[in-house]
Amino acid sequence: MVAVSFTQLQALLAPYFEIHILAHDYERIQPWDQQAGNALFVCIKRD
Repeated sequence: MVAVSFTQLQALLAPYFEIHILAHDYERIQPWDQQAGNALFVCIKRD
């Protein structure tokens, strides 16, 4: 297992995917505000 920050993960994925980061709690999903500790990474593969 490897631990990376959200910024590091985004940098690793960026060459291969279009990345959308969403914050989530138990009630809603919204765009990540760069403060939330929970996030979903939605990636779309680049051609």
